[in-house]
Amino acid sequence: MADIMKTLLSISYFLLCANCFGQTKLQKLIVAEYRIDSPRIGNFTYLVSYNFANGLLLSKDTILGVPTNRKGIAGSYVRYDLGINFIYKNRYVISGIGNVIDIKTKSLVMEESDDFISAQGDTLIFHRDNIFTGTGYLMLDLKSRQYKFINQDKLDKDKNRRSSPDKLHYLSIDQSKLPYKIWLYNSDSKKKLVVQDAGHGPNIMYSSQFPTIETTWLNNHTFLYAVHETKFDDEKKDYSKVTLRQYDITTNSDQVFFVLDSVSNGKTNGRFFIDNVGQLIYRSSGWSYHLVDTVNRLLIDYPFYELGFGFSTANKAEQDGTVLKYNNIDIGKLWCSNEVVGEDVIAVEFGDIGSNLAYPKGFMTWSKQTNKWTIISIPWLSNLIGWVNEE
Repeated sequence: MADIMKTLLSISYFLLCANCFGQTKLQKLIVAEYRIDSPRIGNFTYLVSYNFANGLLLSKDTILGVPTNRKGIAGSYVRYDLGINFIYKNRYVISGIGNVIDIKTKSLVMEESDDFISAQGDTLIFHRDNIFTGTGYLMLDLKSRQYKFINQDKLDKDKNRRSSPDKLHYLSIDQSKLPYKIWLYNSDSKKKLVVQDAGHGPNIMYSSQFPTIETTWLNNHTFLYAVHETKFDDEKKDYSKVTLRQYDITTNSDQVFFVLDSVSNGKTNGRFFIDNVGQLIYRSSGWSYHLVDTVNRLLIDYPFYELGFGFSTANKAEQDGTVLKYNNIDIGKLWCSNEVVGEDVIAVEFGDIGSNLAYPKGFMTWSKQTNKWTIISIPWLSNLIGWVNEE
């Protein structure tokens, strides 16, 4: 008891000083935790907030407690351990299976499990593909909490992924025979063959994925695509020469953008993606990361993934952990996963070195204000969701 009182008095003194000499920053870390007194751990989840002031933990509140399955509802009910969770408008948790929770009112806005597509203002768009309840787009109004089907074409995920920024064109990969081809479609679905020989895709080993062609649009009229050519080393082990090519649909020009001479075979297709600070990244099928410099037509080494708010994490973990940085300065090497960041704060799930991080020991937080890590042991942790700034 004496230690607890001492800690509370220290925090109170810290906050008093902060109020006297500077503004107190209040932040909440939203976390999903399993209830451990259930007959089976994992069938009930609490959404909770850990409340911090200038990086110091003050308290913990429960936002919502719900079962992961519910009688009369097929499939999962409310879960945070599948897919990607995120926080929208500093208020709404959108789970990986499409649940929506209002942190402010501590209520379940939507219990449906549909695929999240996009958000704009108070409108969220989802997609459902269910032979029993319907297939198509649905719209959720966060103010009225009305959820209904809207009149749009049936979702074509591949079309959506390969559309130009202005949505006037999209690409289709013809994998009916080798070599693969790339077709260009306009908004009226008229098509044109633009790449006669796009190769065969990466050499994927021991995977359920089928090799395809990676593409990304640089602007409304130019896209990149990757051509893989199988090579063999002195020991007759195969690898790939990967050529990124740039195609301009206005001039029909097709030219080399950059060449990766040696890419090891992987278990997944490579891909283009945007990191958390808006940079275009190419990850090869051999899991090497490259920053795409479109101005100088270069691929640049990208050893640290930018998480946002000045935080970054090493793309390749070492045997004793992963290096984390803040403003390019090391803040630790941890056996960790699922890094979530906010303004001057980061939280990670952690475990013992070499352990399975699907079953973490809990989470750790670091802040610019404290410049140290705080360990919070929770063996029943489900998932870290994200940070919310207290308004």
